[in-house]
Amino acid sequence: MAGTATLPTKSLLPLASFAHEWVGGDIHGLGAFAGALYGYVPEMEDVVTALNKKVGQIVTDAGWQGSAASAFTSNWETISAQVNAIGLVVIQTGSIVDQLAQDLSKIENALENAAGQAAAHGVQIGGDGQPPQVCYTNKTQEDWRLGYDSFYQQARADAQNARVSAAGALLKISHAIPSGKPAKSGGGAPSQVPTRVGEGNTIADLLTDLLASPTAYANGVRAKVEEATTSLDKAQKAWLKAQAAARQADGRDRHGAGHRRWHGRGRIRARQHGGDRLRRSRRRRDRTRRRAPDAGRRR
Repeated sequence: MAGTATLPTKSLLPLASFAHEWVGGDIHGLGAFAGALYGYVPEMEDVVTALNKKVGQIVTDAGWQGSAASAFTSNWETISAQVNAIGLVVIQTGSIVDQLAQDLSKIENALENAAGQAAAHGVQIGGDGQPPQVCYTNKTQEDWRLGYDSFYQQARADAQNARVSAAGALLKISHAIPSGKPAKSGGGAPSQVPTRVGEGNTIADLLTDLLASPTAYANGVRAKVEEATTSLDKAQKAWLKAQAAARQADGRDRHGAGHRRWHGRGRIRARQHGGDRLRRSRRRRDRTRRRAPDAGRRR
């Protein structure tokens, strides 16, 4: 009897430290969900291993031969591969959620660091991390306020882009299961679901065959899949809308007044350390202002 491939073992990615959730999203909750998904896989593998031994005892140890024995063994190998396929989908889903939690934690960490630096220079930070909407008469304070405002907007945009990207990856996995083939989303890249399990079967093939099995359990699952498919269609429309909004927002960031003010003076990225970037941007602007009169006289 052919053995089933061992499923990869996954552990949670480390999260950057943070005290708030200014960029939105239940970051710790996402990590816990990914951990729960990872935890299902060893349990699934334990069941398959135990049943593999039982099948081996029934067929091999008992010396069972003939067409009935071959059909029994072949059927079990198919079921075993189907369970393996489910395990791979669970791992892939957990990996996407896990990566999203880590990405959001890094953005949140950078934003909180930047807020601390700005606050140390007299900028009043709102309870949700928002920069003040009033201008300071003190030049140093105002420079730091402008720098933090740009940083804050970019951090929020980066967080939203991370969520939209994760949602798109999850949609590809979801489409691959009921359709019977790796999905493309809006003509984009193929699904991230691993394509092969065992001898020439795709994960989607195995899961589709599993749903088509004439069993009471499969009938119940099919009903749930139909409900999920309806929800999936709604989710895809929401994702496409969010993707378009994120692209539009990114365009505003690149061409709006805030971007023009900072472009060429070192654009602040939310994934980088806040304080150092803010200080460098302020110093460059000061040097530019000091050189401006001299440049005018030379002309």
